[in-house]
Amino acid sequence: MRKLSLILFLNLFGFQLYGQVVNLGDAELATKIKESTKPYKVVYILCDYCEPSLVLYPQIYKLLSERKDVDFYPICAQSSAEVEAYMENHKVGGPIYVVNQNRKRKWYAIIEFLGIDADKMGASSFVVLNEKNKVIAQTTYETEDNSCLNILKKAIR
Repeated sequence: MRKLSLILFLNLFGFQLYGQVVNLGDAELATKIKESTKPYKVVYILCDYCEPSLVLYPQIYKLLSERKDVDFYPICAQSSAEVEAYMENHKVGGPIYVVNQNRKRKWYAIIEFLGIDADKMGASSFVVLNEKNKVIAQTTYETEDNSCLNILKKAIR
C-alpha cells in the first residue's frame, strides 16, 4: 500500500514513472522465465549505449506491451542507476531485469541458464521461446537491424 501511495503522490506532483528495474540473480530470472506459462517468452539483451538497442527496444516494448500472450524479459548488465536513467531519458517502460554485475560478459549467464546458444548474441539481440521453452526465433549481432522487428512479429503470430 505504501508503494502505491508513493506512486500516486509522485504522479500527482508531475513525476513520471516509466518502468521498474528488477535486480534478480541469473538462476532466479531463468527460473521465472522457464516457469512462465505464456505461449511466448521474449528475452531481449538491452544496452543503453548501443544504437540498435536505442532504436529497437522502444519498438519491441510497444509491440509486446499490447500482447497478453507474451512475457517480455529485457535484460541488461549495466547498473540499476544507469538503467533507471535510460528509462527516464528515453521515456521507455519496464520492467528491465538487471543481471549479474560481476562478470565481463554479464548477460551471457542468463542465456546459458536457459540453454540457448549465445555465441553470436549481443546487445539488441533477442530470443523467442515457446511455452515449452524451445527456441522458435533468435537474432544475433549479424541480423540486420531493420529485419529484427519482422522476425519477432512473425514468431509471435
